[in-house]
Amino acid sequence: MDTVDFWQQVAELLEPVSNHETHYRVYYDSTGQVLFYTMEHLPGNYLDIDRETYARADSKARVQNGKLVAAATRVSSKLVPDNQGQPCHPQNVAIVSDSDQNTKWKLKHYDRAS
Repeated sequence: MDTVDFWQQVAELLEPVSNHETHYRVYYDSTGQVLFYTMEHLPGNYLDIDRETYARADSKARVQNGKLVAAATRVSSKLVPDNQGQPCHPQNVAIVSDSDQNTKWKLKHYDRAS
């Protein structure tokens, strides 16, 4: 068998590559905080973005009014009591608790431009 014939037969057996359109996406939670960047179609809130934004993958960016917005220069965060969030021991936020006597905490972000 000739080498050229062999590769020709291999090429005939292969399926042609379909034209697959690439989608760049950023997924975010209900508060607008970026969760992750991906090219997969997954359930959840997402925005279609361009290739350059995908390459930057800025995890500090936020989604506001359906647009991806770069984060302020300085961001500080702290735990604050809330009705929703992780339930913890009333006297120690480091101990996760599921008892009736607990305090729920949530991370609050304070954005500030310099």
